[in-house]
Amino acid sequence: MFALASISMTSCDRETKYASYLETLIQETANDEFPVVPYEDTESVFNSIELVPNESNNSDYIQREICEELRSPRGVISFDGSIIIADFEDNCLVKLNNRGEIIETIGTIGNAKDEFLHPTGLAAHDNKLYVIDSGNSRIKVLDNSFNCVNEIPYEASSEESEKYYTDICVDSDGGIYLSGNYLINSRLLYFPANNNTPIIVAEHFYGCLSESNGIVFAINSGIIYADIDNQEIGARGYKNALYRLDAGIIATMIRLPDFAFISSFVVADESILAISNTYSSIVRINLKDGTYTETVSMLEEPGDETDIKIIDDNIIITDGNGIYVYERL
Repeated sequence: MFALASISMTSCDRETKYASYLETLIQETANDEFPVVPYEDTESVFNSIELVPNESNNSDYIQREICEELRSPRGVISFDGSIIIADFEDNCLVKLNNRGEIIETIGTIGNAKDEFLHPTGLAAHDNKLYVIDSGNSRIKVLDNSFNCVNEIPYEASSEESEKYYTDICVDSDGGIYLSGNYLINSRLLYFPANNNTPIIVAEHFYGCLSESNGIVFAINSGIIYADIDNQEIGARGYKNALYRLDAGIIATMIRLPDFAFISSFVVADESILAISNTYSSIVRINLKDGTYTETVSMLEEPGDETDIKIIDDNIIITDGNGIYVYERL
């Protein structure tokens, strides 16, 4: 899956204005950390790189699906001894035990303090659960009884109502990071602790986040491109890197295999476990030098709505359609 998403224009007058907009976007972001590039540049990069091997399973994990009754699982997190899932379509959180059985459903549809509208990403910090309540454009902070103790509003894209912030992480100081799958005005945001005014960490960032021991990491899934001939803006796998985020500052750590289009990842045991959409697999990457190590498991056409966590030494994955556990043999 090389071009994950795109937006295009059709009418003649709007096409002319949109072409000018795309040309300006390419020019103005050329020196940015995450530039918007011409589509033909993504083609030239693809033709010049060595792809990650697409191998059969070669590690010591076995896959099983759990809790098949959930319609649209998105974020997953371990919280207060249980597994919490954000159910996007049913507008609620679902609490599971360690066998994957439903213990409790939390919240209903709406915009009140105890309600959700299309929840996506989840994070846990200092005995609090952080929920991206995407349909209500807010972060909800819940205590371990699932009572809302804080709400942090944010600005969503008015031009892309079908897209949203997908990833949330909290650092050791209580600062909150957000990233999403927006193509227009795509941003990586940082909310300092006890401050509801976000800092823009990076413009045109299209990627995912992960937290390990209070440190927040980011990977650019790909790059946003502008296809002027076809009047289209989209995202495609490109040159990837692992970044460290510190108090709203982004710094490059290591280069990663190009064009892997990583939609979710965790940092653990001197390695990165990542879902690669391009290769439809869970891959392990060496944390020291960014090289491909192994294919943990093949996947069936993962989309950009994936989440991966390590819980009780098992790998837990949601892909928007199901929840899968990868247990060590």
